[in-house]
Amino acid sequence: MTPRPTVRPRLTAALLLLALAPAAAAGELDSGRIGWSELAFKASKLGFSVETTLSIRKLSAAELERRLIEPGPGDWLPAPETGGWLLELDSEGLGRRSRLDLILDTRGAALQRTQVETGRQQRRNRSRTYRFGPTAVHIDTRRPDRSQRGVDPSAWSDRSEWLLELPREPRGGLGLASGLFFTLAAAELLEPGDRATTHVLSKGRVMEVELTVEARERLQIDHVETDDAGTRKRDGELDTLRILLRGRGVGADAAEDEFRFLGMRGDVRVYLDAATRAPVLISGRLGWLGRAKVRLREVVLARP
Repeated sequence: MTPRPTVRPRLTAALLLLALAPAAAAGELDSGRIGWSELAFKASKLGFSVETTLSIRKLSAAELERRLIEPGPGDWLPAPETGGWLLELDSEGLGRRSRLDLILDTRGAALQRTQVETGRQQRRNRSRTYRFGPTAVHIDTRRPDRSQRGVDPSAWSDRSEWLLELPREPRGGLGLASGLFFTLAAAELLEPGDRATTHVLSKGRVMEVELTVEARERLQIDHVETDDAGTRKRDGELDTLRILLRGRGVGADAAEDEFRFLGMRGDVRVYLDAATRAPVLISGRLGWLGRAKVRLREVVLARP
């Protein structure tokens, strides 16, 4: 075990407010609403493009046990007896690649996240693992030194560890922005006016995220769809739910940061296929590229 991690208690005040406040949960999550298992998106603007693939699958308690790390002495969230979910998110573009594995419990709360970022500039390569507990989040960051080009990220030698202390786990659990793909699909967001609230850890800060169904909208689509019957091209109009994602910092962090989802900042709108709950369009502000749209290109329809 490496030397004892540095303790960073910056989240304590924010999460204490959550613990004392009325419960704010993402409604009744029902994984039976999820009608897809794999998605592929593409965003293009000003000659730049980013491609993203996403998959979701159920994990048994035994599979969770094998995947969850024990970073050292402490109280880490155990593998639930009912199992959980694995989201795998792979993005490539603008000279960078990001591979993210997120393990959730059945409430959509985060148990562990690992993200590996690589690109042409080796000094920006990074592997970071979050392991969640009821009172702290253990963060393990690794980077390669100059001699480690092409070396597996698990062997990168420039390593640091720290803890973000929590007074207690927020009611409903603490999630991550990437886990909102699960929440969007499984939450009781069915008609205009429906809304759900959840809390995520973003850039070291707790954010309250409200998901609101603004309207039903007919949307022009153009993607490839695969199911047990085969593969086909889908184009034309589709009945969608337009859902606004709006995040704000909690407590002392209220005005310090913007909500981030799939690289977008600020308010984000997600258009869900009303039948399968697959996001067919995501719209928001993509950094210096300005307003951008991420469109669904391929979907595998299956119960995860």
